[in-house]
Amino acid sequence: MKFVTILLGVVLFIAGCDDNSSSTTNNTTNNITNNTTNNTTNNTTNNTTNNTTNNCTCEEWQFCNEDNSCELAEGRCEEKSDCPTNQLCNTDSHECVNPVCTPECTDVQRCTAMEDNTPECVDITLEWNHIEVTIEDEIINGTSLMSPVDGISFAVRETTGHVITLFDYDYNDPQITYLWHLDTDTGVHTRRALSGTPFDDTENFCVGGEDWCQFIGWNSADDKWFVAGPSTDSIMKVDPDTMEAELVSVTGTHPVDSHISIAHAVTTSGSVYVYGSTGPSGFGDTLYYLNPETHAWSVVNDSLPQMDENCIAVDEETGFLWSFGGRLTTDGGNTTTTVDQIITVNLETGASVSTTMPMGERRGMSCVFVPTLDMVLIFGGARVNDYYDDAQNTFYNDLWAFDPVSGEFTKLMDITEGGTLDDPDEYGDQQFIGNPDGPNFGQNRGKMIWDETNGRLYIMGSVPVFSHEQIYWMDL
Repeated sequence: MKFVTILLGVVLFIAGCDDNSSSTTNNTTNNITNNTTNNTTNNTTNNTTNNTTNNCTCEEWQFCNEDNSCELAEGRCEEKSDCPTNQLCNTDSHECVNPVCTPECTDVQRCTAMEDNTPECVDITLEWNHIEVTIEDEIINGTSLMSPVDGISFAVRETTGHVITLFDYDYNDPQITYLWHLDTDTGVHTRRALSGTPFDDTENFCVGGEDWCQFIGWNSADDKWFVAGPSTDSIMKVDPDTMEAELVSVTGTHPVDSHISIAHAVTTSGSVYVYGSTGPSGFGDTLYYLNPETHAWSVVNDSLPQMDENCIAVDEETGFLWSFGGRLTTDGGNTTTTVDQIITVNLETGASVSTTMPMGERRGMSCVFVPTLDMVLIFGGARVNDYYDDAQNTFYNDLWAFDPVSGEFTKLMDITEGGTLDDPDEYGDQQFIGNPDGPNFGQNRGKMIWDETNGRLYIMGSVPVFSHEQIYWMDL
């Protein structure tokens, strides 16, 4: 993992003081400034101040305060304690700087500013944090998130950290529409009524008129939520402050209407990528792309392996998309095989290559590309041998990092106990009961999002059997 060091340039306003110089010079400067602003009262104040306080000789990184003593200028330092905890004091330039470790830290370490003012590679401590949800609504009560029928899709507004999890119609009056909103600070989950021109109740998202399949995102360019479906004639854009909706027409070759359980990736540029789904006579074999500027669907590659229960991640800067694991069929879905496959697709040419994952065959993983790390993070998944008896299945909650350049995988978090099995039913089958304190999704596939602005990783999924949809975060 490459934890990218970002050097922040700080603009410093430094007032130098010299007690051998006449205060007349400073008075002149102040008079010029004050005459520009026509402020005679301020002139008098400045004259008084200059005649009585500028009597100290300070270092270049200091300024002279009103008490005739030298203080550190903003962003300058003399020792480590003068800097933010994550920075060091450069004792030559007297500037607070980010730590740089030589040699570079490993994938599971972070270059850290130590208390003795030296940089050191420290092992990363990663921990999932559970947002405990409370629905506040006149009709609906509960402690789980509202989400689309066909699978998890959600978006994070990076400027506030707030989340949208579902577009929905009012049960009694479908002309009234909502976005379900989550305050990630409080866990309060509410539906917010839309104004303007939202989708009406005749809109077909997928499967001949259902609203099951939703692609939910946030576009950083216009700071708006957006919602679309494989078959919607429009993209619905929503102002997050006023909740006013507008529809923008969509053109091009849409994803197949009859498919469900659709693997998709939504970027903060507003792009949507789709590959992997379950259909009536096979799985998805086509990579689709929805352009946020032209609002047109297009086909990137229509001859990929037929896959479902995979996860996809995309790096738009380098122009690559990756599909991890899933179920493969070669006979129209009559038989399936869980795979350890990585499919890499060049988004410009559509060319693809296939390699394998070191963790073996898995389906239902969650993944996302993290630009600041230049890595794909991959979570969990399952090996399912029996849909009804979880005692025969294996569930994972580990976290991996994939380096697209080297092709190497690094385990960031090991597998932990994720839940228990209930008592056997009359057929001898047992169900997995996930622990909601962590992302333990059993056979269910989660969805992962990276918040670039705040350096935060989110994952949402359904925790069986009682907890349902829950959300977690981790700072990196």
